[in-house]
Amino acid sequence: MLSRLRRSTLLIAALAALGAVALLGGVALASGATAPPVPFAGTTAAANGDAGRLTAILDGLVQQGVITRDQADKIVAAVSAARPKPVPAVVKHDFVVAVANAIGIAPSELRTELPGRSLATVAQAHGVSRDTLVQKLIAAVDADVDRALADKKITPEQADRLKKNAPDTVAKAVDRVTAQPKVVAPRVKASAADLAAAAAKAIGISADQLKRELPGKSVAQVAQAHGVTRDAVVQSLTTAANDRIAAAAAAGKLTADQAARMKALAPVAIATFVDHVR
Repeated sequence: MLSRLRRSTLLIAALAALGAVALLGGVALASGATAPPVPFAGTTAAANGDAGRLTAILDGLVQQGVITRDQADKIVAAVSAARPKPVPAVVKHDFVVAVANAIGIAPSELRTELPGRSLATVAQAHGVSRDTLVQKLIAAVDADVDRALADKKITPEQADRLKKNAPDTVAKAVDRVTAQPKVVAPRVKASAADLAAAAAKAIGISADQLKRELPGKSVAQVAQAHGVTRDAVVQSLTTAANDRIAAAAAAGKLTADQAARMKALAPVAIATFVDHVR
């Protein structure tokens, strides 16, 4: 009875450990904000991490007296023997070039158009359907895998696994929307002193007078005390900000998209400045 109980305990421990650890490696395929070169094959890092987690689980069971150290070692050995050999990181592809070639544009053009959009969206803008792009990229993956297999850098089993996973991983990369870069234009930003000077001009007083009257009040309240409405000040500052943004765009300091985003954000930022009580 005791022997059967110990065998059952060992089996349960093994199953629990196996359930907590991913045994099969996958294919790493992703598209970054600027679609950098993407490795089509995984490395041994994931497998090593899984082995470490399994060992930690079994160590805990040994300390609790559920299994012996010898049993834990045998479980680790059995799992290691059953795990498929990790795919070495030798099947790589320059994703930017592959996608640009599939769409029919230059890699630099792809990098410019990609932020805030997906590869599928960029492709469609150039008359290439999403499905066509996916198929071309899968073909590129398969060609890379075939070359690696011919060079004996991967095994037939690894090649089959890479090709099997390619459709799903390529589709996810194609559909993922890249991050929109932050608008950073320090030469266009107005300082608090600039805004105060513009507000004073809109109110019809000097900047020094506004500074004296402002403590404990908002710019809107100071304006109203001088017979100028809050909305008139906001409109005046917004117009000045738009002029500054337009000048920066004309000078090549901002792109058209950056200028449009800054103009869209200006009214809210200016209203906050005008309504804030000092």
